Amino acid sequence: KEWSGMTAKEYLNQMKLEIKSNWQVFKTQARGLDFLGFRFFKEKTILRRRTALRLRRAVVRVYKSKRPTFRQCAGVLSRIGLLRHLDMYNFMQKYVKPYLKIKKYKEVIRQHERRKQHCACGAL
Repeated sequence: KEWSGMTAKEYLNQMKLEIKSNWQVFKTQARGLDFLGFRFFKEKTILRRRTALRLRRAVVRVYKSKRPTFRQCAGVLSRIGLLRHLDMYNFMQKYVKPYLKIKKYKEVIRQHERRKQHCACGAL
């Protein structure tokens, strides 16, 4: 199905597809491409504002918790790993680093995995 000589609308009609009525064209340099929780720019990739706020709240919640759960620790460490691939150094330094206790979170996860493995071995 070659589409040389056709307009985009003709091609889409041939494929039995249609464009949304509220479609728009915009310059990605100014506002970036908002996709899958990230904002992609030509020279950088950052988290959406709402996603960054949720991350910040999760980190503070785990920090304030007397006994953080496995799920909380695993979630925070996962998100921190994600941040390392983004261009958010200042966000990390200002809002995340002061509340991080990575060794403590890893210990919670380690203890959980040991208990899980111990239970699995004892059941056999």
